Amino acid sequence: MSRILDRYQDQLLLSLKGAGAFQLYAPASDRAVWGEIGDSVRAALIRGADHWLTKPIPPITLDHYLDYAQRGDQSAFLAAYNARRQSLRALVMGTCAELTDRYIAEIARLIWAICEESTWIIPSNNALLPGENLLPDPAEPLIDAYAARTAADLAMAVQLIGEQLDIFSPRLAERIEQEVTRRIIVPFSTLEEWLVGPRADAIACLAGCMVAFLSFEWEDRRRWQCMRRAWRALSNQLDLLAPDGGVRGGLSAWQEIAGALVDCLTAVYYATDGEIDALSDPQVVRLCRFPVAAHLGRGYFQNPGEQPMRAKIRGMEAYRLGMASRDAHLCDLGAYLIKTGGGDLSTDDVPLVRRAFEALHRRKIDQEPLDQPLIRQAFLPDTQYFLAREENGSEGGLTVAMHGGDNGSPGGHLDVGDFALFAGGEPVLVDAGYIQHTEYHNLPTVGRFGQLYSGEHGASDIECRLEADFAMMSLDIAGAYPADAGIDIWQRTLILTRGGGVQLIELFDLREAQEVSFHFLCAQEPSLGDDYAQIGALRIRWDANLTGQVEKLALREGTGWDALYRIILTTERAVAGGKYNFSMKEIRTYG
Repeated sequence: MSRILDRYQDQLLLSLKGAGAFQLYAPASDRAVWGEIGDSVRAALIRGADHWLTKPIPPITLDHYLDYAQRGDQSAFLAAYNARRQSLRALVMGTCAELTDRYIAEIARLIWAICEESTWIIPSNNALLPGENLLPDPAEPLIDAYAARTAADLAMAVQLIGEQLDIFSPRLAERIEQEVTRRIIVPFSTLEEWLVGPRADAIACLAGCMVAFLSFEWEDRRRWQCMRRAWRALSNQLDLLAPDGGVRGGLSAWQEIAGALVDCLTAVYYATDGEIDALSDPQVVRLCRFPVAAHLGRGYFQNPGEQPMRAKIRGMEAYRLGMASRDAHLCDLGAYLIKTGGGDLSTDDVPLVRRAFEALHRRKIDQEPLDQPLIRQAFLPDTQYFLAREENGSEGGLTVAMHGGDNGSPGGHLDVGDFALFAGGEPVLVDAGYIQHTEYHNLPTVGRFGQLYSGEHGASDIECRLEADFAMMSLDIAGAYPADAGIDIWQRTLILTRGGGVQLIELFDLREAQEVSFHFLCAQEPSLGDDYAQIGALRIRWDANLTGQVEKLALREGTGWDALYRIILTTERAVAGGKYNFSMKEIRTYG
C-alpha cells in the first residue's frame, strides 16, 4: 500500500460527507461567481454553445457496431459519440456563462439521447469482453474511460445547471442518476473486474467513478464502500509511478496520469470539506511538477521518444495542476503555454469538470504577466532526468538536459544517454522526436551498432551532482548497446560549469578495435572547422583526431522543426577505447 492510503484512510471514513454535500463548483445560478468570469470568457463560451445549438444530434446505430466487428473501424461511432458529449459540454458552459434557458431544451435532448445509448463503452473495449461481443449487452454494463467520463459529465451537468434542468423537467436529473447508478456505481461496487480497456486508463476511470458515486450514492454504507475501493485502487496505481515524480512515457503520458489523479484527489477534497487534502502529498506534488523539471525554455522540453520537444501540453491543464499542488512554477508554465499557444479556450473534447475550472480561472490568467519558469537545476533519480542552466530564471547562457533510463518504454527510441543543449534560449542540439535510431540522436555508435530495444538495455552507474558553480550527470551507457558491439564500459559525462560552458566526456573501453562515430543533431545549420563546429551561437571543440561531415535531414511533416542537420565525427582509425572531450561554449562570432 502507498503512503497516501496509509495516511488518509481512517480519516477518510470519518470525513466523507453525504451525496448532497458534494459540489465541485458553484451552480450557474450563483452569479456572484459566474458573473465574474469576464466578458471575453463569457463571449467565447456563448459562441461555443451557439455553434452546437443548431446541430442535429447524430444517431448511434447498429451499423456503427458492425463497422467495428467486421472491419475494425470505429471512427464513425466515435464521431457520433463524441459529438453528443462535446455538444452537451458546450451548451452547459453556455448556460453557466449567461444563465439563459435558450439552451435547455437541446441539453435535455442530449441528456435523453445519451441515457438511451445501449452502452457508454466504445466498440473496441466492448470487443474485449468474453463471450458474444459483437453487440453491447445493456443488461451487463461495465466501465471504460469513455463511460466513466460520460458519467462525470452528466453529474457535472446536474451540479452546474440542475436548477435549470428541474424547471424544464425534474425527470432529467432523475434519469441521469438512474443511468449513472446502473451503468457505473453498481458495476464499480459489485464486480471484481469492473474495468475494461487499457490498464493505462485506470486512473481516468477512477476519476469518473468517484464523481459518479460521490454525486449519486446516497446510502452512507455503500458510499463508503465505493470510496474505500476507489482509494485502494488509486493507491495501487500510485505505487506503480516513479517516486521522483517522473513519468516514463514522457509528457503526454504525464498529462493524462497527473490530470486524472488530480481529478480524483480534488473530488475527495470537496467530498470531505477539505479535511482530506492528499493534493499536498509529496509524491503528488513531485508528479505534478515533472514538466517544470523538464522545461528547457520557450515551451521546449526534454521529452524523449516518439514525441516532440515542443510537448503538446495543454496550458490550462498545467495551470490547473499547479493550482492543485500549490506549485507557482507550474502555474507560471501553464499560463505561459496558454498565452504563447494562441490563447483560445479549451475545445469541447475537454470534460466538464475541467471546462468549469478554466472558465472560472481564465480571467485571472489573462491578467498575469508572461513569465516562463526556468529553474536552475533538477535531477530525478528514478526517471534519470537531469537539467541544468547557467542562470536561474534566465534564458541567458547555456542550458542542458540529459536522460538515462532504458529502451523498454512504449513509444521510446534508442536514445539512452541522449542530451539536448540550448544557447540563449535557442535550441541548438536537439531530439528530432520522430527518428528512432541511435545515430540520429546526440549519441555515439560503435562500428555498425547502435542501441537495442528492451527494458534490459539501459544505463547504469548513474551519478549526478547539483552544485552552485556546476552541475553534472554521468552514466554508463554500455548496457544500452548489444553485446556484439563489444563495449565493456562507456561512461558518458555531461558537465555544465556556470560561466565556463559545457563539457561532454566520452570514456570507453571496447573488446576489440572498431570505428567509433559521435553524432550531434542540430536545429541550426553547422559550419565545420578542423577541430570545431559552429552551430548558431554554440561552438563545439574536440581534442582528438576526428573526421567530420554534415548532412541535412529530410523532415517529416508536422515535426515542428524548420530544418535539422546531423554532424558525424568519426575516428580516423579503429580504436579499442579512449577518452574524447567535447567542449561547448557560447560564441556568437564565426571563424
